Amino acid sequence: HSTWAGSGVVNARYIDMGSFYQLTLANGATLSINLSGNYPLSNVNSDGFNPGGNSTATLHLSGAAQSLDPGVRRVPNLRLSGGSKTIGSNSQFLLYGNLIVDAGATFNAATNNPTVYAYRDLVLNGSFLAGTNWWRFDGTVPQTISAAATFRNLVLNNAQGLTVGGNLTIGNASDGRLELTSGRLTTGVNAVVVLRACQSGAWLGRSVGAWVNGQVRLALPNSASNCVYPIGDQNNYAPLT
Repeated sequence: HSTWAGSGVVNARYIDMGSFYQLTLANGATLSINLSGNYPLSNVNSDGFNPGGNSTATLHLSGAAQSLDPGVRRVPNLRLSGGSKTIGSNSQFLLYGNLIVDAGATFNAATNNPTVYAYRDLVLNGSFLAGTNWWRFDGTVPQTISAAATFRNLVLNNAQGLTVGGNLTIGNASDGRLELTSGRLTTGVNAVVVLRACQSGAWLGRSVGAWVNGQVRLALPNSASNCVYPIGDQNNYAPLT
C-alpha cells in the first residue's frame, strides 16, 4: 500500500500496480500523474487505484491509443490528450474531479459501458463517447458540460444544477431516459434534444424541484398524443403539454 501526497508532476510511461496492493492519493494532493503508455495503469486490483475522493490531483493520459485497466474505477481530475482512451471497467466509473478531453483526444466509455458517476465538470474539446449505460451527475457544487454531448441515459441529482454549453441529446429512436431527480438543468440558447418518441412518457422521470430551465425538443408521433415538456424558468416549474 502506497499513499502519494503533495504537488508536482510524475512523468512515466506506465505504473505497474503489481508493485502496490493499493495506490492512494491523499486528500488535498494536487500532483499530476502523466502517463503515456498504451496501458498506463496495469495489474490493478479491484479499486487498487484509489483517489479517496480526491478532486484536486490529476491523472493525465497523454499517449496515443490508451486503455485503462478494468480495476481502475475511480479517478480524480482526468485529462485526456493525444488519442483514444478506453475506459476498461464494465461496472462503474467515478469521476471525482473534472473530465478534460483535449482537442484530438477521445473519451471512450462505449466499449465497456460502465455506469459513470460525475461529480464535477465535463470539459469537452475532443470526442466524447458516453456509452449506453447511465451517467449520473451527482455533484454538490454547480456542474457544467462545456459542449454538445449525447447520452443514452442521464440522471441529474444535484440540487446546485447542471448547465450545458451545447445541445444535450438523450437516447435514440427506441431507447433512452432522462431522470430529473434534483436540481435545474439549464440550457441557455441550447436545448435538451430527446430522440425517443415522447408519447409513452418512458423517456422521462422527474421529482419535485427538478426541471429543465430552458428548451426541450421532443420527438412527436404522427398521431395525437399527450407529451410533456418538463420546463420552467430559474425559479418555477411550468410544464407544457
